[in-house]
Amino acid sequence: FSQRALRGDTPEIERTHVHQVYAAIAREFSNTRYKPWPRVSSFLDGLPSGSLIADIGCGNGKYMRNTRHFMIGADRSLALADIAQDRAAYPGSVFVGDATKVGLRSGAFDAALSIAVLHHVSTPARRLQALRELARIVRVGGRILIYAWSIDQDAESRFSFKSADELVPWTRQDSCPPHCSTLQYTATHSNTLQHAPSTAPNPSAPSVTPDVSEAAIGSREEEAQSHGGIYYKKK
Repeated sequence: FSQRALRGDTPEIERTHVHQVYAAIAREFSNTRYKPWPRVSSFLDGLPSGSLIADIGCGNGKYMRNTRHFMIGADRSLALADIAQDRAAYPGSVFVGDATKVGLRSGAFDAALSIAVLHHVSTPARRLQALRELARIVRVGGRILIYAWSIDQDAESRFSFKSADELVPWTRQDSCPPHCSTLQYTATHSNTLQHAPSTAPNPSAPSVTPDVSEAAIGSREEEAQSHGGIYYKKK
């Protein structure tokens, strides 16, 4: 896709507070996402060897290293897509794409992943479109695994959300422009969160320090606490 085609009807809040922010923090963000979550690995291990799998919103490509399957990855962030391609098991297997208009053939994939992606999408209609795209690209009988931030957190979670829209800052370790000084997650009524940066840290919001990573969450089997998972089989 060209950058103009990708922009399309993307809301300004996503262009400014998701795309531009990830362009600024891609390398630092990637450094905190280095270990696959156990339940995602189990899903991949449960698929027949040689399956064709689409990882939509592949981020830094931590699942693209899989050599048991043929993985195709897409991410809206060019910076993260470049990192993912460097990690991918096969050359040319990562491209820049939007979850709401995936440039892949219908019914071509045995399975698809959407891991921590939906909470970056700002409207219910666009989230539904992203789900339709996942369903479109997998074959009949194909499987889809979706994880997104959950508004429901248990007592052991580091987070506590009091409303459907709440901010959690991402604190940069290095200097950056004011518009990306923090990266926040906004809870939505669909039990997901979307990224949105603030112009200044919010002292009332729980802080996400740079050394807290998905890897740590996964290793403690806490991914179900901070993220809700959905398994779907296409019929």
